[in-house]
Amino acid sequence: MLQVKLPRFDVARLVAGLTAAAPVCTVHAQAYKPPPVLNRFPVPVTTLVGKELMQSAELAIPTAIDWVSGKLVVIDRKSDNMIAVFDAVRGGVVRTFGRRGSGPGEFTGPWKTLVPDPRGGAFWIFDTQLLRMTRVVLSQDFATNAFKPSLLFQLQGGATNLERPQWVADGRLVSTGDIPGGLLIVFNKNGKNEGVLGTFDYGDPKLSIEGRQNGYAFQMAVDHGGNRLLLFSHYSDRIDFFNLQGQRTGGVDRPFAFDPVLKEVGKAGRVATVTNQSYNGVRSVKTTASHIYALFSGHRNDDSTVASPAAGSHVEVYSPTGKLERVLGLGAEAFDLTVDPDDRMLFIVRIDPSPGIVEYLLPTPLGAHK
Repeated sequence: MLQVKLPRFDVARLVAGLTAAAPVCTVHAQAYKPPPVLNRFPVPVTTLVGKELMQSAELAIPTAIDWVSGKLVVIDRKSDNMIAVFDAVRGGVVRTFGRRGSGPGEFTGPWKTLVPDPRGGAFWIFDTQLLRMTRVVLSQDFATNAFKPSLLFQLQGGATNLERPQWVADGRLVSTGDIPGGLLIVFNKNGKNEGVLGTFDYGDPKLSIEGRQNGYAFQMAVDHGGNRLLLFSHYSDRIDFFNLQGQRTGGVDRPFAFDPVLKEVGKAGRVATVTNQSYNGVRSVKTTASHIYALFSGHRNDDSTVASPAAGSHVEVYSPTGKLERVLGLGAEAFDLTVDPDDRMLFIVRIDPSPGIVEYLLPTPLGAHK
């Protein structure tokens, strides 16, 4: 019988040779990078077509707008006269006022307008540097063509960085800010401090309350009747509801559920800065009897594709109970918005590509377009 002796098969040597000959393939796990903008809303987006209502030499950097009895009141702290009033239909300038200074009728840092009754013809201007409230009645305070306010008073301490005081139904003035020992501070109708409301329980408890208040920088709106407070942050998509006793009663449907990413700076964490990884959230909130309108950005702080990541290009429309009903696309970067009381027209102030006011016809069934 013929026997054939086969060479011994050395598996170890074969594997070693193949390993040496084969190219090395290394798989690198890529770190997740958040998108530069959050714009995939859970409801369809209705894109509005805006109409230029005003491109005025009176405007430099407009940052606030409110509807008052058929007029648009705009705050522009870079103009010589920092308050401008426009006709909401024709767009013409009605008057400008508010020169720089600390005397009656003058302003140092006008921040927001307060409009207790949009049909009433009167409004308030809060000066964040003077801590002063000035009442303006368009039909009375310009008899000699110079602004002479009939009522003004100063807020008497107890907090710093007051953001957006609001009149509420019981006649008190309530504000957010850096508030020792609470969430909100309360003043009476003459500006006297009456204490604090609520508890600040937002953010990482490892940070001090002062640091978290500084980082969230909550602002506030009120509902149509002045019986409910709506707290919002430029660095979150939350809008939380509070009663007049400072108790949280609910909030809106949050489309993305994000909060600011805070970094502790300063001694003992008493200041917290918002990092570049944070998203810009709700820029402004305005209410009517039937809806809540929230100007929303969604851009990350380090998003270089837009002129200002803080500006908003969408409006989230909520029911009074907080249900997200629709989202409106503006096709512009807005710094504030306002809506007429009948939910017919929406107005924004913008800075880029040029300062101006843009108006939009709201789609039905938001308003009864007659």
